[in-house]
Amino acid sequence: RRFPCELCAKRFKRKKDVKRHVLQVHEGGGERHQCHQCGKGLSSRTALRLHERTHTGHKPYGCPECEAKFSQPSALKTHMR
Repeated sequence: RRFPCELCAKRFKRKKDVKRHVLQVHEGGGERHQCHQCGKGLSSRTALRLHERTHTGHKPYGCPECEAKFSQPSALKTHMR
């Protein structure tokens, strides 16, 4: 069974993950790391690093089947499907 966020379309395996998601994404409780370029607040250093790639254009994840490159591993995974 998957637990849905009532504020968006995301679903989670555990109820506690939904609570954390709501706090960090929808209530802004996890915004401790701020982007120096645009001011966006993010919940972790990793999220900030991934976000910063939207400004730099850095795309370290390449598709082994074609020339496509991505800034986040999740985008490559979606592409590979």
